[in-house]
Amino acid sequence: MPLELQSRVCGPIHVIGASGRLVAGQECSQFEAVLNLDSRRHLKQVVLDASGIHRLDSTGLGLIVRTASSLRRRNGDLRLANPTKIITDLFHITRVDSIFHTYPSEEAAILSFMENQPAPATSNCAGSCVMIVDQSLDFAAFVSTLLAQHGCDVKLASLISDAKILLRFQSVDTILLGSGPSPAANMAPILQAVAPKAKILPLDPALHTRDAAEAATELLQLLRSHGIVAAQA
Repeated sequence: MPLELQSRVCGPIHVIGASGRLVAGQECSQFEAVLNLDSRRHLKQVVLDASGIHRLDSTGLGLIVRTASSLRRRNGDLRLANPTKIITDLFHITRVDSIFHTYPSEEAAILSFMENQPAPATSNCAGSCVMIVDQSLDFAAFVSTLLAQHGCDVKLASLISDAKILLRFQSVDTILLGSGPSPAANMAPILQAVAPKAKILPLDPALHTRDAAEAATELLQLLRSHGIVAAQA
C-alpha cells in the first residue's frame, strides 16, 4: 500500500496522519515534502499519527529521527500518536524508543504540546483575536495573512475537534467558520458552548474559489460590518 498522508494544523501544531509504507524512495520523499511545509509555515511542533503505518524501513525510521532532531534544535519536537505494534517493536529493537514521546491518541499528543506551553501573554495586537476553522490550509493561510495585515491576532484550526482543544488554552473574540465535514450551522453551537463570548461568523464556501482580490474585499466587508477590523478611512 503506497503512503497516504493527511495534513492539518491545530494552532501552532502540524498534525500528520500517515497510512501505508514509510520506506526509501517516493514514500520518504513524499513525507519529507509535507514536513518541509513546516518551515514555510513557521511550525516546529509536529504530531505524527502512525496508526496506519504498516511498514517502516531503516530510511523511514532515519527520516523520523532526523526530523525530530531538527525540530528540537528549533525548540520544537515530533511526537508520535497511536504507534502500531510494528513500530513500537522496531523502536525497542533499535533503542530509539527512549528518544521519542509517544501517546495513545492524537488528542493526547496535541495536548502534550499545549499543556507545556506558557500561558499566552496579553496580546499587544491592535485588533481582534480571530480563529479560522477551515480544512483548506491554503485558504486558511490566505485569510490569516489578510487579517494579520489589519492588526488581528490569528489562530488556525483545520477541524472542529482541534478548535475545541485550542479554545481550552486561548480565548478568542471571533471564530470564522469555513469549510468542514459538517455545515457551519451544525458546527457553530459546538464552538459557542466552548467559547460563549466569541462571535461566530460562517464564511461563504465560494470564497475558496473566488478571485483573490474579490475574496479579500468580501471578507473584509464582512469583518468591518461586525467591527472586527477597522472601517476604511
